[in-house]
Amino acid sequence: MNTWKWPLKGSKGKSAKAPQPAVGLQEETKVPKDIGGYLEAAWSNGVDGTCCVVGWFAAGHHTGVKAWVQAGSRKWPLTEAVRFTREDLVNSDHPALGRVGGIDAGFLLAPTPLETDTPLTLAYEYEGRTHTFNTVNVGRLPSEPLQAFRMMHGLYTPDDRKARRYTEVDGPVLEGLIRSARLRQAQAPVETHAVGPQLQDPRCSVIVPLYRRFDFVEPQLAKFRQDPWLRQHAELIYVVDDPALVPLMQAEASILHTLYGVPFTWVWGGMNRGFSGANNLGARQARGQDLLFLNSDVFPTRPGWLQALTQVLEQHPDIGAVAPRLLHADGSIQHDGMVFQHLETLDIWANEHRFKGLDPAERPAQGLVQVPAVTGACLLMRRADFDAVGGWDEGFLVGDFEDSDLCLKLAERGLLSACLRSQVLTHLERQSLSSLGDGGFRTSLVIFNAARHQKRWASRLQSLSGQDLDATCIA
Repeated sequence: MNTWKWPLKGSKGKSAKAPQPAVGLQEETKVPKDIGGYLEAAWSNGVDGTCCVVGWFAAGHHTGVKAWVQAGSRKWPLTEAVRFTREDLVNSDHPALGRVGGIDAGFLLAPTPLETDTPLTLAYEYEGRTHTFNTVNVGRLPSEPLQAFRMMHGLYTPDDRKARRYTEVDGPVLEGLIRSARLRQAQAPVETHAVGPQLQDPRCSVIVPLYRRFDFVEPQLAKFRQDPWLRQHAELIYVVDDPALVPLMQAEASILHTLYGVPFTWVWGGMNRGFSGANNLGARQARGQDLLFLNSDVFPTRPGWLQALTQVLEQHPDIGAVAPRLLHADGSIQHDGMVFQHLETLDIWANEHRFKGLDPAERPAQGLVQVPAVTGACLLMRRADFDAVGGWDEGFLVGDFEDSDLCLKLAERGLLSACLRSQVLTHLERQSLSSLGDGGFRTSLVIFNAARHQKRWASRLQSLSGQDLDATCIA
């Protein structure tokens, strides 16, 4: 009787590298010996019972072998699972695995509904008989969506299978957690603090979420102070979206107003709500007929930029969102409008800043240009249009694709997106997100958000993929 133990030895006697623990390889094999499998873990979201199940199964040279995960009388066939190749399985000397059997032996599955502590078993049918491997009890994911994603991120999947995995497994699991988080946010107390005399009837509301970084507030206020139109026609709303920044704002708000003379309101929503949630919270406090969503790391280069953007909406009723040209700190272009590009290796549609990094001298300002989408780092739209499309989608994690999703919702209503390249601001770009984790984790976040984005907009992304950023000059 053979027993397969971890760590496994490859053909050269070296321990195989395991992206995730292959603990099932130490279990006693069943008959026939070249059929193997193991259920490694299962977690429920604890909201609607959607579950993430991970394991491996291989049938060697046998064909027509059916395998499934079961809980009592309920079964979920592995034909519905996301399958992929794991290095530890390929390098295994288990008779069901190795260089041939280990191909696509790993699996992830999202059975539902399954409550915490439900026993879950991996089984298969061979020659009319049912055989079972091990049983695991369903665990519980963290209640915060980002923490749950970080936990599932530890389950290895090759990059070219992640879009499918996130659509079919992680996405359904996280949707329940996201809905639950939004309910908690709706019940959280909201504090609003006015600093300085407020405008009675603002033309525009400037909404700036603050996360991780407070040191951008002062230089932003210094720039706003130099813009007479902004001070006369716009209210400024800072949405504190990080509990660590609340004491800083409490201590510094009145000092900053005394120094720069720019009135503002700051809002604390009782908890971190994410980029979209913070913007939506700011919009609920806003009184202007136009809403400008502005990152805290975006700075004007000269006065008059906001007036120019509002004039675009006044003069072009068919435009739903307008943004300026944004430059990196080194003066190169960061944003001139966005296009959609399909990345074959990842099987996702990505938002591309096509002229990013170029010298602005190579891309002379062309006035107002229609583009497929604009960045949410500095985006102006009418309050009426914002309400009509339901605001920012809070189902994305951290801060990717919310802006293009918003533009596509506007396009669905027949409204264009445009870039006013004659107006230029500086964007330090994602400075507040640098502490999220390593590059691999951030890449996985992008793929998750892209998969969610393209699940909704696949046909429209395809139709817009060939659009040129310079194709339509409006003015």
